Amino acid sequence: MNDFFHDMLEYVYEKVDALHDNPIIGVLFGGFSCLFGVVIAILVMLYVVIQPLIVPKVIKFTTNTNPLSVHLALPNEQKTDVFKKYTEINFNTLYTMNDLDCLIIGDTRNVEFVHYRLNGVEIGKKEEPPYNIFLPEESVPFDTNELKIAIKWENDDRILEQYLYFTKGGPDYVEQVIDIDQIRTVPAMTEDTTTVRPIHVPVLMYHDFKDEVPEDEQSVTVSTELFEAHIKTLLAWGYHPITFTDLYNYLNGNGRLPYNPVIITADDGYLSNYTIAYPILKQYNVPATYFVSTAYVGVDTYMEHFTWEQAKEMEDSGLITIQSHTHTHALLNELSYPHLFYQVNYSFELIEQHLGERDIRVLSYPMFRYDNYTIGALESIGVDLQITNINGGGAVTTPTDVKRIHVSNFMSPMELIWEIQRLEH
Repeated sequence: MNDFFHDMLEYVYEKVDALHDNPIIGVLFGGFSCLFGVVIAILVMLYVVIQPLIVPKVIKFTTNTNPLSVHLALPNEQKTDVFKKYTEINFNTLYTMNDLDCLIIGDTRNVEFVHYRLNGVEIGKKEEPPYNIFLPEESVPFDTNELKIAIKWENDDRILEQYLYFTKGGPDYVEQVIDIDQIRTVPAMTEDTTTVRPIHVPVLMYHDFKDEVPEDEQSVTVSTELFEAHIKTLLAWGYHPITFTDLYNYLNGNGRLPYNPVIITADDGYLSNYTIAYPILKQYNVPATYFVSTAYVGVDTYMEHFTWEQAKEMEDSGLITIQSHTHTHALLNELSYPHLFYQVNYSFELIEQHLGERDIRVLSYPMFRYDNYTIGALESIGVDLQITNINGGGAVTTPTDVKRIHVSNFMSPMELIWEIQRLEH
């Protein structure tokens, strides 16, 4: 059969070559080729022009671009069970409410749909008026929430979206209106300094682990063999692994620390923290803290992450503690206060829902993105320890500024000891 098709192709090629020898056919063939090229060029130009009109763009709506406004029925503004007074949303405000009652007000004649998502889960798509959404308090499972409101217009390529952040209130409703400028003026250190004793505690920062580490991952991935060597060398040199609870208690005048304390941490919640690092830590009875971005727990992005079930197994050992790396690995210093509040508080809610209440709340800043604004904001939210940046030397460990040592696959066990000792002086 293959020989048959091969012979047929040779026959066709011979006939095409013969046609090329005919001057009339050659002219016709050349003209057809030019026409075909022009058609292709026109199609490409049409695609370039039409494609942006087909694929929706996502932009945030403001009063300048959106003739509609989003209103809420707030608990303290209810007049009767039948009639509610709606208040226009200020998207820089963190609201507290019981029932979620949201209404789109304005000229809705050209609205194609309004899409609502609560904490990333679709809760309604309204394709005809009224474009409102109502959820009773018992249908809102978390205390800290993000409502995404997306509006699509007919004959318009834009999808206009905005985010509302709110917490569930109680019988004593109090609206939280946070002035972002006031938050930015909060000093970096507000604890009673009479109870905080100056100290530097070395905190080691790992990320991923592999049996064999590729050349382009040497900075963020440590080999299985090297990680075990780090742990063995730390113990042999008299270093005593402690927890962040131990550190917090000491900094607040409640308890003592052992000689040569050290804290082991790993960021991002990669699966290797469970499959490689955890068995080694368990073998040597060494505690550690894993900082997770809760949106990615158990999710296979470009990297695999351990699951909530695996996190529970590790925590049940008494050695591993799970703490926050925000919900979506967010850069906190770029967020409004309501969004920051959601990223932090919602991540802790998820952790505590799956693993139980935390003794203390510890957060590691993604990409080291922090400033006085974020420090003050996290203090107001109730974060007990803030893990900030890399220790370049001379750092004092405080509740709002815990610096770490970045451990790479280039760092031998003795180089790790030398780095710890260098930073202590």
